[in-house]
Amino acid sequence: MTRRGHGAYWTYSTEEQRSSAGMHRRLNVAGFLPRAVKVVLEKKMSKQNPAYLVASSFMQEGHGSLEPYGRAVHPLLEKVGGELLVAGAADQFMDFYEGAWHEGARFTLFRFPSMEALRKFWYSPEYQKIKHLRTDVIPPNFTFAVEGFDPAEWEASHESE
Repeated sequence: MTRRGHGAYWTYSTEEQRSSAGMHRRLNVAGFLPRAVKVVLEKKMSKQNPAYLVASSFMQEGHGSLEPYGRAVHPLLEKVGGELLVAGAADQFMDFYEGAWHEGARFTLFRFPSMEALRKFWYSPEYQKIKHLRTDVIPPNFTFAVEGFDPAEWEASHESE
């Protein structure tokens, strides 16, 4: 059963869902949003955007081999649909324009079909078990995940501007 009050839904149905007061409070955010925003949120929730794993590591000349890491990580990437877009290397050409960059750092970029797939890869026990094959050889400078977007969808949503 659901009752509406003060911008929230009061719900109670099965015994397992009842709290000691007999109901749960769930904020109805969508009820307060303009229709255009609701449509965008519904599309966003139904369609997953690509996600990128952005990494920088220190790759000094003569560092140890990354072959064991490469062999171990490749099947894990394939399993979740991840792909290597830019591979950092000691001889990697970089034309740096702004900000600060640490000497000896190199850049690596992976694309995943979604943030969910990226997180599934990163937090998997299999990856956590082999990650040291990389970090023991080339210490990380930084690693982060960022969600991408669909350029065609963005353009379509901004045509009226």
